[in-house]
Formats: sequence, structure tokens, C-alpha cells
Amino acid sequence: MQFALRVYGGATVAVANPMMVEGTGSGLSDAQAAKTGIYSANGSVYVLSDGVGTVEVYNLLGQLVRTEQVSDGCNELTGLDKGQVYVVRYGEKAQKVIL
Repeated sequence: MQFALRVYGGATVAVANPMMVEGTGSGLSDAQAAKTGIYSANGSVYVLSDGVGTVEVYNLLGQLVRTEQVSDGCNELTGLDKGQVYVVRYGEKAQKVIL
């Protein structure tokens, strides 16, 4: 497998939760099934959602610091302290992010 990425002009590119799935099809249905994800970029947290739901943000002490409702698509969470590590939970997924 080979992967190449070229970025110009100071742009930021994030790849969230890449995965390989064994199968015989084209892989399109598998890729479309993975519509949720959590990542950080440029001082914000992004939650890719496949519907309406609740996102919970915890600090490293386990304290809930934020609760947000998200909708289908890419949701941006701003206003969190930069330089901090958070655990972001959406549905059954939890991801550690560093701002």
C-alpha cells in the first residue's frame, strides 16, 4: 500500500481514524460506513457525525468540561484551552486529542 500527500501554502490536512478492511468489494461501502470520527486541528476539535448526538469533552482528571449537541456532518468545537489534552467522547467512540 502506498500513500502520498502533498500540501502547499501552509495548509493543514488531517486524516482521522484510517482503517483497512479485508474484503472482495470495491471498498466504497466500507468507507461510507465509517462516517464518524474525532480529531483536532488548528486549535479546534472536530467531530464527524452521522446524525444528531451528544459530544462530551473531559480533561485528563476525568472531569466533564463541555457537552455539545452535534448534527450530521463535520462539527467544530472551539473555545477549549490550547496546549491541553482532552478525551472526547461521541457515541461509542472516545479519542484523546491535543490542542
